[in-house]
Amino acid sequence: VRHYEMAEKLVGAYGPTQGLRALDSLHLAGALDLKAEQLIDSIVVADKILARVAALEGLLAIDPEATIPAYMRARLTRQIFVVSARRSPLNGRLSRV
Repeated sequence: VRHYEMAEKLVGAYGPTQGLRALDSLHLAGALDLKAEQLIDSIVVADKILARVAALEGLLAIDPEATIPAYMRARLTRQIFVVSARRSPLNGRLSRV
């Protein structure tokens, strides 16, 4: 319940000025709660608005699209596909994770 209440306050504070949306505020509320419990110190988000509001709330937001250069993203995507495409021990067929 407290996440919903915090999300409501976040939307009220940042919705009109920053464009924070309801579901993003709920994600942020959960992340801020985890930060308060010292379980996390940052989040990885590609949403620019969510990243900006997280920073305003004192939570480090890492944008994977800005952090990794474009030429590396393409290479990493191919590598992740190769690693995640493996034989499943359960059915012997190729599976993706």
